[in-house]
Amino acid sequence: MGMPMLPPSHTVATFYHLLLIEFLIILVLCAAAVALWIFWKRHGHEVIAEIGLQLTPSSTAWKIDADNGPNSRKAVVGRRVLTIGIGGMWMLDGLLQAQPALGTGMLQNVIQPVLQGQPSILYNNFLEVSVLLFKSRPLGMDSITVWIQLFIGLGILCGPSKLLGRLALRASIVWGLIVWVFGEGFGQIFTGETWLTGGPGSVLFYIFIAAILLRPARFWESGAASLCIAWLFAAQWLWDGIAQALPSFGYWSPSSLRDALLPMAEMHQPTWMSKPLYFLANAVSHHEIWWNALFVLVPILLFAGWFLLKQTRALHMSTAIVLAIVWWLCQDFGVIGGAGTDLNSGAPLLLLVISLAWLPATGQTPYEQLQGWLRRGKRDRRVPAAS
Repeated sequence: MGMPMLPPSHTVATFYHLLLIEFLIILVLCAAAVALWIFWKRHGHEVIAEIGLQLTPSSTAWKIDADNGPNSRKAVVGRRVLTIGIGGMWMLDGLLQAQPALGTGMLQNVIQPVLQGQPSILYNNFLEVSVLLFKSRPLGMDSITVWIQLFIGLGILCGPSKLLGRLALRASIVWGLIVWVFGEGFGQIFTGETWLTGGPGSVLFYIFIAAILLRPARFWESGAASLCIAWLFAAQWLWDGIAQALPSFGYWSPSSLRDALLPMAEMHQPTWMSKPLYFLANAVSHHEIWWNALFVLVPILLFAGWFLLKQTRALHMSTAIVLAIVWWLCQDFGVIGGAGTDLNSGAPLLLLVISLAWLPATGQTPYEQLQGWLRRGKRDRRVPAAS
């Protein structure tokens, strides 16, 4: 990554002037929406009666009743942790987008570096669109990105039990897919982005969290949410270990790991923050094969733990420690240096681990669930077809 390219001061001033104008327009629209809502609360039943419509009661399948028992209370807290965390992350991403190096240099500082090395078939058919859009309307595209992410975050903070919250969660899935494809270049899975620096893209975990937050109450109370998170970690760690070990991605070759980690240390930041990152980048330059073997072994061991073992505090703590170290020493918290668009993958994964401290568990492992699916499939095949 290196140092971000700083735009001219007049360009920065134009960008923030545009943000101010858009803010005033949004403020007027919000005031109109509030006035309309107040009118509807006071006279909506009269309007409905006048046109002869009758509204059916809304479904409460997604509501969690904290009085139904300890599992319900745990589900409430666990889901609230995820809601506040992911909503806050989306809002922070929007604010980060307004940094001078991003608000006026998204194409040069983020998109073009991500698209380097992508397969030509993907670049020519998908990824070139983002380049064309940001070249044609750079300030407009940047400012739109700011507001989209801010409003998604605000909407999610309303909670999945509210209509606005559910709409924001669905919007975050759509926008997240757009960002993952066009902003992160499919998470750079085709260019060999190492899990140490954020592969396969933090926004994938945003999408996952939004998807499970939209699930109904029984999904959370039954422990299905924690089992679904276990599946995510198992899949994530398995992919991380395989990708790190693939010779085609080049992490067994000399200086490859150092070249991947050094840009984070070179970001503009206080010396006391950069020194540990420089230490690790220089350390891996010696005996890189052994270091890469370690970076393959760690995710494989974590995959085995999440896939084969029941969830325990030891498993959660070991995962959290690995994620915290990587988020600090390899990802530099994702936001340092003025060119960070998000907190990187360490943050949403840590959020998921933290939520498991409250979420009810089924006591079933992904391996046991997979065995059950396979046995059920065999039984279904043995049942003779009806004549």
